[in-house]
Amino acid sequence: MPAVVIETLEVRDALPADVVALLSADQRKAWELPRGYHRPRLWLARDAGGLRAAALTSGRPHTAYRKVVDIASDGSGKGVSEILGAIIRDAHDSSFAGVKVEIHPWSRWIATSAVLADLGFTPLADPLSSSAGTRGGVGGWVRWDTPWMHPQLAYYGQTTDFTCGAIAALAALERAGIATLSSAPDDERRAVELSLWRQATNFPACEPLGLVVATTERLRAGGRAVLPEVHLSTDEPILVDLVAPELAGLRAQLQRESLDRARQLGIPVHRDWMTVDDLRTQLAAGNGLLLLIDDAYMNDDPTPHWVFAHAFNGRHVLVQDPWIDSETGETWVDAHELPLSLEDVDTMTRYGTREYRGVIVVPGS
Repeated sequence: MPAVVIETLEVRDALPADVVALLSADQRKAWELPRGYHRPRLWLARDAGGLRAAALTSGRPHTAYRKVVDIASDGSGKGVSEILGAIIRDAHDSSFAGVKVEIHPWSRWIATSAVLADLGFTPLADPLSSSAGTRGGVGGWVRWDTPWMHPQLAYYGQTTDFTCGAIAALAALERAGIATLSSAPDDERRAVELSLWRQATNFPACEPLGLVVATTERLRAGGRAVLPEVHLSTDEPILVDLVAPELAGLRAQLQRESLDRARQLGIPVHRDWMTVDDLRTQLAAGNGLLLLIDDAYMNDDPTPHWVFAHAFNGRHVLVQDPWIDSETGETWVDAHELPLSLEDVDTMTRYGTREYRGVIVVPGS
């Protein structure tokens, strides 16, 4: 038998007994969370002495990353770098943009050893304490398949089911130098989140016109002269088919009022369909994009959702996603610095029975 052999298994039912033998009680609880939609896989390193190390990986569908949820070792130090190397090669062969490693309190030995740095991983900036997936002392590292120079944004997870638009807009403001969230004390950040949501809401979700008005007003209040613009491929009210008729009428009225306010502010409102080439051109020019997406693809939840795209590299777009599905084992490491292929961006940004696309361009300077 070679020094170390790597085996991979899809996680379907119970963990193999020799893997369980490597896990602490806390680890086993984490490894047995229901990750089925997120493509869980085991990576096992064996030699003549038996199972030396095991890793659990996952990753949202329609995304371009693989996350190492955790690594367990028999204490010999054997097999860990071999497993990580195999995961890196597989991600490259799958045309993924990168590999992330999640660091839990019980696995800090991985970060303090040289193995991650030796393989080209760099640490992710710790998140701002917010939703459940940002807490618990979890750290993260990332290795991009090709160099990707860009500033990291502060990560904050939405604390309600409906404030994704507000958090995506706050990420855009952070990128523009208005550090509303990151400069706030921990106990005041939720008030910042809800304040922008109240300003932009279409009750309870946000739509492009209300969101661009709120973003523009915050930019002006912060002394920024840049002017966002909207590309919305319909002139009809949107998101009204999701609610009862009386609420649909309210939403339509609020959207008309937001359109009037956008015109007062001089915000360009384009009734057109931004192509993938258009999106790529905007990102390549250094602009940020607030994208209205269908969350059915990444999270099996057919609802409207907002993310903020802020970097571009070849065929991949980097977004901040405010949503973390902590019940299925996600943490902020999944949603921060989240790479998507252009093809998946094209798919996700089609919303509604009669498909439309909503994009807010936030100039980079």
